[in-house]
Formats: sequence, structure tokens, C-alpha cells
Amino acid sequence: MKSALFCIITLLVAGPLAAKDKPVIAGLYKGKVQGEVATATFKTDGTLTVNPTPNDPSVVLRGTWKRQGNRVIGQLRQRPGGEGGTVVFQLAGTDLMVLKITNPDGEVQQVGPPIFARTKALAKKGLAGVYEGTFDDDQLVITLKADGTVNVSPKEDDSITIFTGQWKAAKNAVTINGQDEDGERTKVELLLGDRGLMMRRLTNANGDVTEFAPARLKRQPGGAKKDGK
Repeated sequence: MKSALFCIITLLVAGPLAAKDKPVIAGLYKGKVQGEVATATFKTDGTLTVNPTPNDPSVVLRGTWKRQGNRVIGQLRQRPGGEGGTVVFQLAGTDLMVLKITNPDGEVQQVGPPIFARTKALAKKGLAGVYEGTFDDDQLVITLKADGTVNVSPKEDDSITIFTGQWKAAKNAVTINGQDEDGERTKVELLLGDRGLMMRRLTNANGDVTEFAPARLKRQPGGAKKDGK
């Protein structure tokens, strides 16, 4: 009986302490999203306002937000009664990463670097495995084999190989050197993150580099001490 009572007291005491560890969402955030510096204000009453560009302060999206685990879902409209869209944010310390935007017409835009989630491990240790993700609106399957070779196929038909090469891992990074169906060589650099392999940089045979930067909204000083939700 004493043991059970002790457990109940422990849970009651630990509950509020655990809640304090949960990051506060309410506050002001700024960061570059799709080439523009956006400002987002999350209020303690659950409302949300977003100014997607500093060039036109009159463009303001309004709506609501709610927390779902380590993600925040924003429902936004440009005008009352108008068609709405959805923005999915991911908590990253005290900041928010913009993951996905769903437009009023249902079109989904992946924001930030392409991410490939591992769906199957091909070795007991290391990064060898099958990864799936979207790049340039194409759903792709990347297979990092245990022998150091790699092939890329469209998800709709993984019997077709559109890219082959070699891969190697160093700490939390993967480098792929290979060529596509036309023989064009490309170097692909990826970083290992919580959700899989994140594409960081592409370098083609001419030395042209394409970099992929996360869409991070940084929390500004002076935000709320706690959420009202």
C-alpha cells in the first residue's frame, strides 16, 4: 500500500516537471522560407499570423495552430472565409523548421532539403539500407548496398534504375558518386538526421553546386513563458 501511494505521489510531482521540459511554442519567429524572410507569430490563445515576405507587409495569413507531439500544425487563410492552407512545422530546439505546405488547391510543397527515410536495413550496423523520399516532385527509392554500391529507382517501378554509383559514410554524412542513365556524373552529399538522410549538396560534372538549406524559423527574444493551450 505504501509503495502504491509513493508511486502515485511520484507521478503527481513528476507530471508538472515533465510539462516544464516541453518547449514553449508561443512567440515570434523569423527565418528564410523559399527565398523570402518570413515572420510568424504564435499566440498563447492558439491563433497564428504569418507575413511570408518583408517586401509587402500587407500580405498576412491568419489562422490557428496546435501542437502534435514534436510538430506544430498551422491552419492559415489570407482572408476570412477564404480557402485555407496548412503548414507543418517541426520543433528543432527552440526553433521551428518548416516541413510542408499544403496550398488551398491541395498541392503539397515539401520545404527545405529532400529527406529520405530508411524503410529497410540491409546490414546489422551502419547506414546500408533502402531509403524513400521525394526529389524534384519524383518519389524515389535509394538503395545503399552493404558492398558500397548504390542505385536509385522511381518508387512506382523499382525495377528501373535511373542512377548508379558508389557510396561511403563518414560520421553522420553519406557521399554518393555516380551517374544517371545518360552518363552524367553527379556527386550527392547527404546528412543523417532524425528522420533519415537529408540531401545537403549536389555537384555535377561541370562543378555546378546546388545546396539545400533547411527552412528554419528562429525564435526571437521576448517570447511567451508558457503556452496557453
